[in-house]
Amino acid sequence: MLISLIIVLNTFGPISTDMFLSDIPNMAVDLDTDPATMNMVLYGFMLSMAVSILLFGPFTDRYGRKHLLIGCLAEYVAASMIAAFVDNIYILVVFRVLQGIGAGGVITISTALIKDCFTGLTRAKVLNVISLIGVVGPLAAPIVGAYIISIWDWRMTFIAPGVVAALCLIPAFMLSETLKDEHRDYKGIAPMFHAMEGILVSPPFGSFLLMVTIFNMMFMGYLSVSSYIYEGMFGVSSTNYTLFLAAALLFGSLMMPFFARGSRSLGYRRMIPVFFSVMFAGAFSMFMVGDGGKYVFLLTFLPCMCACAAIRPYGMTVLMASHEGDNGMVSSLINFIFFLTGCIGMVVSTMSFWPNYVYGLSAIGLIACAIFLAMWAIMKATKYNLRALR
Repeated sequence: MLISLIIVLNTFGPISTDMFLSDIPNMAVDLDTDPATMNMVLYGFMLSMAVSILLFGPFTDRYGRKHLLIGCLAEYVAASMIAAFVDNIYILVVFRVLQGIGAGGVITISTALIKDCFTGLTRAKVLNVISLIGVVGPLAAPIVGAYIISIWDWRMTFIAPGVVAALCLIPAFMLSETLKDEHRDYKGIAPMFHAMEGILVSPPFGSFLLMVTIFNMMFMGYLSVSSYIYEGMFGVSSTNYTLFLAAALLFGSLMMPFFARGSRSLGYRRMIPVFFSVMFAGAFSMFMVGDGGKYVFLLTFLPCMCACAAIRPYGMTVLMASHEGDNGMVSSLINFIFFLTGCIGMVVSTMSFWPNYVYGLSAIGLIACAIFLAMWAIMKATKYNLRALR
């Protein structure tokens, strides 16, 4: 039962962000708002979840797992149910922020439960299943969401995750506390932030961290505006839109093993220009011809999708291997910066000064490439002073 609970808890990210993507244009009409304001329901959730992931690590190490898990689930249920019935966009954003806080806590605690309860091969198998959710979740959630919307409406895509969280409360109440008193960390949160500051101010670590997370600007920008591009610019139905979305995500997921194999055969340092080249090729081709039709746009985005999907596990592997100890802290920093850059991409992609969303999205990709190059220059100046890149 515990493994099943952990698996379900790790779906809270995709079911909270991807189920209503196909109906965002209709949501904007129902709530009488513009696309930029409408997308606050996406990046408000993502930003609050990122901060929550960063903070709940030390909280759960100090106060235990069970009671915080119950509290986060209950808060998530309440926020989801209320969000489903509001008619004001700004009130909806507030409850999406609250929903993100609960989701971040749930995901953090589920990871801690894996560490507490499993060892060796069993732990590896559970982590593999969790990694699979990271691939399957974004593929399945939009399709399931489109089906739900076709029967009811977009409000049900908030009720459904709330019901899932409410059902999770049953095994959560039955769960025994997994963190014993002698293993709790009573040092507080302030020392953790001092340690994080020490990690981030290291030029090689901070530069490489930004390199491996900056491409998420384009990916999250794509999630934010892709429904407007396919449905608004190219006249695709909401159901077919989910198929285009799933095709890009599936292609990126299928290419991930090839990038991982390349890292092993070429070495981690030599993969840096590979990631840049793939991302730049996609973003530049999108800028030049991406508005030529739905299939052209999809084809130009596929290289970007590959780079975005493959660079995160690559970066986490390098950073973990290059920093002794504090793997939980390093993981929290990576996830926080990852979601933060994604939020920036969501905001910038919906700005009104772009000629159209395709140009805006391609420009974000090119800007991400420029930042990647700048950080790469800093890395070269420090002679790749990360253990895994030497």
